[in-house]
Amino acid sequence: GWLVRSIHAWSANLMVFFAVLLVRLFDGIGMVVARSDWSPDATYVTFKAGDNYWSHMHLDQGAFTIYKGGELAIDSGLYGPSYGSDHHLNYTYQTIAHNVVTVTDPKDTVPAPGKDKPRPIANDGGQRRIGSGWGVEAAPLDRREWEAKRDIYHTAAMGPLLDQGGLVVAATDITPAYTNRQSGDGTFSARTRRVERFWRIFGYDHVENVVVVFDQVTASQASFRKRWLLHTIDQPTIGPGGFSVPVAPQDRPGHGGGRLEGRVLLPKDAVINVIGGRGFEFFVDERALKAAL
Repeated sequence: GWLVRSIHAWSANLMVFFAVLLVRLFDGIGMVVARSDWSPDATYVTFKAGDNYWSHMHLDQGAFTIYKGGELAIDSGLYGPSYGSDHHLNYTYQTIAHNVVTVTDPKDTVPAPGKDKPRPIANDGGQRRIGSGWGVEAAPLDRREWEAKRDIYHTAAMGPLLDQGGLVVAATDITPAYTNRQSGDGTFSARTRRVERFWRIFGYDHVENVVVVFDQVTASQASFRKRWLLHTIDQPTIGPGGFSVPVAPQDRPGHGGGRLEGRVLLPKDAVINVIGGRGFEFFVDERALKAAL
């Protein structure tokens, strides 16, 4: 009767809705999710640029991931063996484990407060250390506290998202993730003042299957080392002006294998290095950390 016919009609409309909706902005946390289509062979990308609201958020504003037949550009690191472990705080939690940019001041070596004594933490060149895991500033309990401490928790701003003609573009200011009013005052959380301006534009053409990342970074000192990071599972191959990342096929849906072809357009004198392999899976502060299993 009527109920069955209505359910069928509603289901058909829902299928059409999902088939058309390829891009979604979760503006509360500043997360863009986009894909080429809804088939098992689709390309799937994410991009994050928003504020910090809770203690378990990573220091990864501006980070992106890419999936096509397998993991191509990944969110690196391991959670274990526990929250606050050496691997978690020195690598996984920090910017170094994500596809962003690090700006390293060799003097940025203030240790974490620690419960019993100061705890040295790897200088990854990344974003300000926010969250209760660092033993500095617990997560805000409500909106009032967040607004009162906005200089701490404000980490990025995303302009209006362009979603037109198969092209998705997000223009973001992630300067506050690296620098606030306390940066340079000698505190562990705010870190040294290393970044004066950092704008990242992330674009995804889900018709041509192309991702473009354009960064404008002004360091506080020209001598600070700037690194543009891309994490992969399989070993990349370096070629003229770029790199190639494969992913092997597996016998399950959505894992047909793929390849990411990267081209470095700017700066013209960019140096491309591959770091990884056995013993160097988690490399930070010129040291290789052991996997925390």
